[in-house]
Amino acid sequence: MARAVTRTFDILETISHHPEGIGVNEIARQTDLHKSTVSRLLITLENLDVVERRDDGAGFSIGSKLQQIAFPENGIVDLVSITRPFLQNLCSQIGEDIGLAVAKEKDVLYVTQVQSEQQAVQVPDWSGSRFAYHVTSSGKLMMAYWPEAKLEAYLKRPLEKFSEGSVTDPGELIVALDEIRQQKCDWTKGEFAEGFSAVSAPIFNSNGQVQAAINIYAPTFRFPAGKEKEITHLILSVSRQLTEKLGGDVGMFE
Repeated sequence: MARAVTRTFDILETISHHPEGIGVNEIARQTDLHKSTVSRLLITLENLDVVERRDDGAGFSIGSKLQQIAFPENGIVDLVSITRPFLQNLCSQIGEDIGLAVAKEKDVLYVTQVQSEQQAVQVPDWSGSRFAYHVTSSGKLMMAYWPEAKLEAYLKRPLEKFSEGSVTDPGELIVALDEIRQQKCDWTKGEFAEGFSAVSAPIFNSNGQVQAAINIYAPTFRFPAGKEKEITHLILSVSRQLTEKLGGDVGMFE
């Protein structure tokens, strides 16, 4: 039973990284499973609407049932599929990895990442990883729009320090969150891990809360390389477009 669950998870994780669709042979190759095993598990998953066979013949993608489980709070059926073309375009313009994160109860979940092929030194693929709110660019972006009571409750608990650059003082965080609300984006350098920089911009829902965040992250030695203004303009433009496309409150950008 445990082996079957592990294999199923491996298949789902592989499919989630290919919203455009992925075939049985490629799934088998990437998961190192036999084609017959993959085919058998896909039949079960398809019957449960956890995966679906694409009409364009591109193989399988994540199904509506799993999407509804993953994103019940915002009603978005296929957040990754909607946003990924925008992320891919942004990646081609900037030449760095672009990710998408969503808010969970205790931490930030990175749901997808577009990896740049322009760089020899790559950052890890953090898809499926969870991180503390206060040390990530996307997490702080979400915190900036929390209700006051929720923010106070979070800041009252001990805040873990992940690197020398981590900000764990509540007063400093409050100041930083005020600046984020004014700028509509957040830049971090070495707060989660030394040697990495990131910038995030919000995708607002209809209630003016951050339902997801676009992230650009790269080694600090080459990013932002004096292009903060240009990169900020680009990521905010994409986040505004996605907010509008997903029916969110674009007035939050004013």
